[in-house]
Amino acid sequence: MTSPLTVRVYGVRFGDAILITVPDLDRDGEEVERRILIDVGNVGIGEGGADFMFSEVLEDVRGQLDGRNLDLYVLTHEHLDHAQGLLYAEEHGIEIRADHAWLPASTEDGYYTKHEDARKKQLAMRRSYDLIKKHFAAKENPAWLEAMLLNNDYRSTAKCIEHIKRNVANDVAYIHRDYDIGPHNPFQETRFDIWAPEENTAVYYKGLRSVADPHDRTQEGAGLQQPSDLLPPSGVDADAFYNLVNIRKNGYLSNLLMIDQAGNDSSIVFSMEWRGRTLLFTGDAGQLSWEMMNRPDIGKIREVDFLKVSHHGSVTGIPSIEILDALLSPGAVNQKKEAVVSTYPGTYGGIPAESLLKERVESRCKLSYVDKGKVADGKFIDIEFPPLHTP
Repeated sequence: MTSPLTVRVYGVRFGDAILITVPDLDRDGEEVERRILIDVGNVGIGEGGADFMFSEVLEDVRGQLDGRNLDLYVLTHEHLDHAQGLLYAEEHGIEIRADHAWLPASTEDGYYTKHEDARKKQLAMRRSYDLIKKHFAAKENPAWLEAMLLNNDYRSTAKCIEHIKRNVANDVAYIHRDYDIGPHNPFQETRFDIWAPEENTAVYYKGLRSVADPHDRTQEGAGLQQPSDLLPPSGVDADAFYNLVNIRKNGYLSNLLMIDQAGNDSSIVFSMEWRGRTLLFTGDAGQLSWEMMNRPDIGKIREVDFLKVSHHGSVTGIPSIEILDALLSPGAVNQKKEAVVSTYPGTYGGIPAESLLKERVESRCKLSYVDKGKVADGKFIDIEFPPLHTP
């Protein structure tokens, strides 16, 4: 009896960590188990982020490997809630190595020399992020804002990525939709298809506003002002209220949200086909990325047996009805569809978007939640896919 493919999704609070065990054939035609690890991380602060569970997760990964390397490690995008785990492993004496790693194209040395427009967008984004971080330094900020600031800290993420590039993988590929992954596919049977991102990430950075440096007193309007025509609602702390008003007024919040969304839209999205099954892993891809994948000239959207719900079940990560109809439509063999969302309620407002998940995803398939109260910290759920045909 051929073994099933198993998708193991770990409880890491607001973040992702997915281990896939894939029955494959070796060169002699004997069945072997190969393993893919996709992301390991969380927001690292507040309820949604606590590093202590990484030890248990990573020890389980190491135990599954039984002394071998991962066949493939995939970092979907440059956010700490996906990137920090392997650096944590190294710092805590948990050795995890990979024969191959796929990283976003934008992490390759020399990438921004090749793509001048992306370089300009990146510089503008980083300047804006530094101003935003300076603006909120030493303030009593809401937990969701602190989480978003930490998650988008490009300096911290760069350390995680450098560790992967220099210490984890024997072979590193820098992935985009048109990349030839043939030499970097360690599997005999499994076929991979890259759906996103675009090679030039400049397309994902839109709408960055100019904002003043709040510490530069030579600029008119610098610093926080308390609008005389607005009063905090009853029972709401006045300082917190005026701080939120000024976040919106000065463009800091809109810029931070844009930076965050552009990072999400740059996610590696890939499908894997194994013995008649098709599974789709989406990172944190948002609506702009979904729209691009669905363009007629790109034409990536097609039916799958499994969907990893993007961006922890947010409004931006859940595809349109049109796209979900194509992804999770009833197949010719009428096999049960599966989806999973890794999330942690209360980390960011409105995430997960429970009513939208129910309306769009649960109405089309069995949806499993990996979140607070359902899966304990550091524990996991396994979703199995028996083959539809044998090798």
